[in-house]
Amino acid sequence: MLYGAGIRSARDTLQAGSLTFHVHNILVGKEDGEAVLRRLREKATRGEPFTATDRGDLILSPLMRRRRPLPRAVTRSPNSTTVRMTS
Repeated sequence: MLYGAGIRSARDTLQAGSLTFHVHNILVGKEDGEAVLRRLREKATRGEPFTATDRGDLILSPLMRRRRPLPRAVTRSPNSTTVRMTS
C-alpha cells in the first residue's frame, strides 16, 4: 500500500470477515518531496540523465510531504522526451 503525506503509520493486517490480508506499507509521505525535487532539478540542470530510481522519485513526489503547495513541478511537451523542472 502506498500512503501519501499526512499518514505516519498504517496497519499491515486487514480483517474482512473470514479473510485476512497482509500488506506491505510504503509511507511515501515521510519522504521530503521538496528535497527530492531540488535534487532532480539540479541533476537536470547539469544535463545528467535520470536513473530508474530518479524517475520513480519523480513519479511519487506528489505523495511526499512538503511545506508549501505542490508547484507545477514537471512539464513535458507532447511530442518530446524532454522533461522540464520548474519552480
